[in-house]
Amino acid sequence: MDRDTTTCFVCGKAILLEIAKTNECGRAVHEECYVLRMKLEKATTAGHMFPDTAVAAPRSIDRPRRTG
Repeated sequence: MDRDTTTCFVCGKAILLEIAKTNECGRAVHEECYVLRMKLEKATTAGHMFPDTAVAAPRSIDRPRRTG
């Protein structure tokens, strides 16, 4: 018995219809792919580059001034 499959919109790999989730546009996705894509979008959206749980944003380095 063949199982019905479709293609994940995010990764392009096969996914069984019985376990497929749908994204906001109604396209089939693996749950893991959807979660990773949402995290990526959040991380790359302005204002979310350095979340509180990440390493602090780099600071400018004061270089010694040259003298004479």
